[in-house]
Amino acid sequence: MTQSYLEALNVSGSIPDETDKTPKCFLRCVLEKTKVLSEDGEFDVERTADVLSMVRHGTAKNDVEEMANRCSDRPEKCQCERSYNYLKCLIEADLERHKME
Repeated sequence: MTQSYLEALNVSGSIPDETDKTPKCFLRCVLEKTKVLSEDGEFDVERTADVLSMVRHGTAKNDVEEMANRCSDRPEKCQCERSYNYLKCLIEADLERHKME
């Protein structure tokens, strides 16, 4: 995953080429390593709040937990797609929340 993909994800909530599975699987790996995504494919809302509130400065842990609860029920079967769409949902919700402030 290139730096430009990470920057695009952070700024817009999506990666430039959503047909490319490699960056989505990279994100799955990151979520697994940070214990946000468990081995059985479940998202840990509290761990998400810990990690994302550190990464996205200015986002309160309580706000992340609320967003993570809404975003964690994913229909995708592929763990790479689920991970990407979980992060996309979180970042888009955070961007929207900051627009309203």
